[in-house]
Amino acid sequence: MEIEVRDAGGYPEKEIGKTLMLKAFAPGGPLAKASDDKSDCDALAGLFASALNQFRNPGAHTRRTFQDALEAMEELMLAQSSAWR
Repeated sequence: MEIEVRDAGGYPEKEIGKTLMLKAFAPGGPLAKASDDKSDCDALAGLFASALNQFRNPGAHTRRTFQDALEAMEELMLAQSSAWR
C-alpha cells in the first residue's frame, strides 16, 4: 500500500509511513478529492495511516508473498474498499 500511495502521489522513496499518508490525503494533497472537506480528508488519511501500521514491516516497504490466501484476500479487500471512493 505504501509503495502505491508514494507512486500515485509522486513522493520520493524517503517518504514513508503515517507522515506519507497524512500528506497524500490532506486537503489539497495529491490523493485527496477536491470535493472533500477537511474532516473527510482527515478521516481517509487516518484510515490509511492506521491500515499501514497494521500491515507494516516488512509488508509496507516491499512486495510480499503470502502462504495463506485468506490473509492476502483480506488485505486486498481493505485496499479495494478504499479505491471505491
